[in-house]
Amino acid sequence: MDLSTRVTYYFTSIVLVSLIFGFLIFYFAVERSTSQSALGKLKNLNHVIEERISQGQSVDLLRQQFPHVRITMLNESQDSLVSMVVSETNYSWNEAFQTNVHRVTVDSYPFIDCKHYAIQSEINLTIIDEEFLVGLLMVVAWIFVFIIISVLFLGELISRNLYSPFYNLLQQMSNFDVRKKRPITTTITSIKELKRLNVIMHHLTRQTIRHYDVLQEFTENLAHEIRTPLANIKGKIELLMDRDLTETDLQSLSSMYDSVLRVSSINKSLVLLMRLEQHPPAGESVDVMQDIRTTISEYEELMEMKNISIDVKTEGECHLFISRLLSPMVWSNLLSNAIRYNYVGGQIQITIYPDQVYIRNTGLSKGLDSSIIFNRFQSSLNNPDAIGIGLALVRKILNTYGYEISYEYKNSMHCFLVNS
Repeated sequence: MDLSTRVTYYFTSIVLVSLIFGFLIFYFAVERSTSQSALGKLKNLNHVIEERISQGQSVDLLRQQFPHVRITMLNESQDSLVSMVVSETNYSWNEAFQTNVHRVTVDSYPFIDCKHYAIQSEINLTIIDEEFLVGLLMVVAWIFVFIIISVLFLGELISRNLYSPFYNLLQQMSNFDVRKKRPITTTITSIKELKRLNVIMHHLTRQTIRHYDVLQEFTENLAHEIRTPLANIKGKIELLMDRDLTETDLQSLSSMYDSVLRVSSINKSLVLLMRLEQHPPAGESVDVMQDIRTTISEYEELMEMKNISIDVKTEGECHLFISRLLSPMVWSNLLSNAIRYNYVGGQIQITIYPDQVYIRNTGLSKGLDSSIIFNRFQSSLNNPDAIGIGLALVRKILNTYGYEISYEYKNSMHCFLVNS
């Protein structure tokens, strides 16, 4: 549910609850105001009758003019009655109206020309019956329907227009790519919070691009500067190994040579990973079977040394849209791992489908942790000298061109699956 829809939903709920409570308040307010209005009229009527009696009008004439008003003379024993009395009876049945009525009376006891009078006026109010209540409910219901229609059509349009700068910023954030080095642009809005959010996101993206440029420059400089001393060290070690040295010296130089090769391999792999992040080579349709057969021919001697058998099956042609230079690196890393971590007399099975490639191999270790096996520098316990970048590089190459690779341990075999 997007933001504007949720706001509309909450607003509709608030309107519904407000109308329900508003109707109850309106219902009791109508009853209250009706009673208060009737009381005010009866008090005013009693006051008018007092004035007319004081002006000398006949009580009998006033009784004829106001038949619903009772005017009586009080004796001396009732002289204590001087206050106005207001009474409201409960609802009762009225034969004349054939309905329940609310009886309201006002009694006043004025002294006029040394005479004590009792003036009682009354009125019968009809109560709100079921038909009237249903009518009120229908009015409230139609008002609610009208408000809902207005909210759904006008409110949604207003909300979307109001939040359009936010949606624009959200779209820019989802499309932001630090490699393109284009910061998020601010959108024109009069809302203070959205203005602040625009400024913050623009600043963060510019800062991210600046840090990325620094990291990229550092990586390129490091890769370039380390390449020359490594080549010099490698060349000098090779020259020393050609001389007449003791066996201990040769072993030391061989160990140093292996370390230099390992550092050089790490450097090349990291540079390649960085280049894939920045500018991946263009892809083209590559025959997987042809690349795998070429890779197998390169590792035949190594497989013969460990007496590893390999079985290649094809269930149809498989093509990947990938760089022709990077495709052999995928199969070379996977096959070299299958050989390196295998035991003498082990097996390798490769099955090629039109949309999948399986590479299975026996191995010294049991199942590996599939959640970290493709992370960088995850070396095997059986081969601590491995640099631990091969599988990370394989996944990066495949992901760059929209493919996935997964791992599972099944039937005592390590299985890598490439989905094409």
